[in-house]
Amino acid sequence: MWVDSGRKLWARPRAAAPTRLLPRLAESPWRTAVLVTLLVALPLLVLDTVSTAAARDGLRARTLSNQHRAADQAGMFVASEIDQLRNGLVTAAADPGLAAAVGSGHGSVIERYLVPFRALMPKEVMRVFVLDRSGTNLAIEPPAPDTLGKDFSGRDYFKGVSRGSWQPYVSEAFVTVLQGAPPSVAIVVPVRDPTGAPVGVLGVALDLGAASDWFARLRAAFTDVYLVDDRGRLITRASGIGDDALLDLSADPTIAASLRGESVARETNFLGSRRLVASATVPGVAWHLVVTDDPAELDAAVLPLITGLGSVSLAFLALTLGAAVLLARGFRRLARHRAALAVANTELAAASQAKSEFLASMSHELRTPLNAILGFSELLDEQLGAQIAERQRKYLRNIHEAGDHLLALVNDILDLSKVEAGRVELRPELIALTTLVEAVSSAIQPAADARGVTIAVGVSDNTPLWLDPGRVRQILLNLMSNAVKFTPPRGTVDLEARLDGRDLVLRVADTGIGIPADQQDRVFRIFERPNEGRSDAGGTGLGLALTKRLVELHGGTIEFTSVADEGTTFTVWLPNVSGVVLAGERLLIVEDERRDVELIVAIAAGNGLRSEVVTTVAAAAASIAADPPIGIVLDLRLPDGRGEVVLQLARTASPPIPVIVVSVEDDDGRVRALGADDHITKPIDRTRLSGWMALIGARRQPAERSA
Repeated sequence: MWVDSGRKLWARPRAAAPTRLLPRLAESPWRTAVLVTLLVALPLLVLDTVSTAAARDGLRARTLSNQHRAADQAGMFVASEIDQLRNGLVTAAADPGLAAAVGSGHGSVIERYLVPFRALMPKEVMRVFVLDRSGTNLAIEPPAPDTLGKDFSGRDYFKGVSRGSWQPYVSEAFVTVLQGAPPSVAIVVPVRDPTGAPVGVLGVALDLGAASDWFARLRAAFTDVYLVDDRGRLITRASGIGDDALLDLSADPTIAASLRGESVARETNFLGSRRLVASATVPGVAWHLVVTDDPAELDAAVLPLITGLGSVSLAFLALTLGAAVLLARGFRRLARHRAALAVANTELAAASQAKSEFLASMSHELRTPLNAILGFSELLDEQLGAQIAERQRKYLRNIHEAGDHLLALVNDILDLSKVEAGRVELRPELIALTTLVEAVSSAIQPAADARGVTIAVGVSDNTPLWLDPGRVRQILLNLMSNAVKFTPPRGTVDLEARLDGRDLVLRVADTGIGIPADQQDRVFRIFERPNEGRSDAGGTGLGLALTKRLVELHGGTIEFTSVADEGTTFTVWLPNVSGVVLAGERLLIVEDERRDVELIVAIAAGNGLRSEVVTTVAAAAASIAADPPIGIVLDLRLPDGRGEVVLQLARTASPPIPVIVVSVEDDDGRVRALGADDHITKPIDRTRLSGWMALIGARRQPAERSA
């Protein structure tokens, strides 16, 4: 439990929900299967709906875009057709003979010009006609005698061409005077004499029904195409104009928007039906185009997708139901196993507790008489040593040596039990490498002298180490005492201690009897004595087993090589124990993973920051107490506890120390609530970490300037 400003943050109750849920799920596999299937079906239904809607919307958007392009292209095509007709009329009107005939009013002469000209016109040209300057019809081809001599000066096309400077003009749609003729649009140009003065008008009348062929290609791709004049009246359409010629469509919102100059591309009601519509203006002519399509056809195109998604979803739901049934049955079996495991754990916990209590009791019960045996044997030797015979003195020494041996056995058993139960806590502190090694060599020297064994000690440097000196001495003493014990007189035992980067390497080599190859797998087992029968040296078979566990408790490794009758070499590797303590301005890195340390130190160096590295909560607390750093990079999982302890120390410092958490644990917001600046989940995000370090460096600079 962590306490923050009176608020308690409990972690254990969170694990209770799955514990309660599992038995409930195991009660009814089918109920669980249906529940799981529903939980899968709802998101799947939403996904299908969203996917279908997205496909439908995407298809509509592409269709509208295509329609808009098609409307623009159709408008340019119509403009091109009108331009060709207008250019043809301008060329014909420039003929001097035609101009002379129009100026003199000779209709028969004009007709001779019109016949070949009409033959060159496209089929949508219904009539070619000529009016004089006043608007009277002089000639028409094909012939229409009843129109000759009639006054057409009131027509829109004559007013348009004769207005102002006499320019070519395209008219609105109109009903012709010809009996049974379809509605038409006139394209007219002025006829001028050699002086440039207008003498009449040359024009063509377009059959609006035939003009629908202009949109034949678009008709194959879209439902329909509408062409309207500047008043919104229907000129023609791709599906055929029929009786709708000159129908006023200006009330339709799409037509009205196009008449206002707006470009439309949307799904809307068009002339009473739901349609996709896109509009465009015919360049150079006051006409407008509307291309339409039926959205039902798009829905039909999306239908295979909907069907496919539905089939896949149903198949997936069926598989989910089957898998959920199997899973629920598995839950039931798992619940039974968990219940059995819980009972077994309870029994094991009780057994472990009983063992701990037994060991504690035996520790007291054995050490109390041993204390008396050792104490009184020493007292008798002191008080009666001069009065008793040599044989009796030897008996006293035997009693004392047996008591020492039994005490060592009891201590080894208790230490091994504590390590296996996880009850041994390392108490690291700074100690010089030479100090550590000298204490071990001094302790083992008497035994070596007694056996005639030479001890050689080599220490590469005197770098301070951050470790538990008591436990490391215990490791070395076990290895050295074993080496001395199994080395014959005049043999040697070498102890080498050196640093490899931040790691401590210990090497103990002897010239003893070695370990046979077929016995080497027994070396680290409890109560195993591989050299039993090859040596009269005593032992409990616990020393190396305890040594291996103590090494692993430090996060290290122990290895050995041995050749029978030649000697044995043990090598111990303890990582991240270099304990150089920096003072003053520095970044404190609290991390026990060597590769992560190297990366963080490199990033700090790139930001111009010095780094101090510690691997435990205790070391971090000591460093903060000695000289607060400018910032802390903190791992949450440390060998001797949780990083939140360091975070609490940093927050309560004066002033508070900035902290960034770098851990394998996911960011749940908890460490920020406890005062951390940020939480980076491993693997390390170098950019974020470097950015935080840059901010730390920036906070430092104002203080330097003020100093």
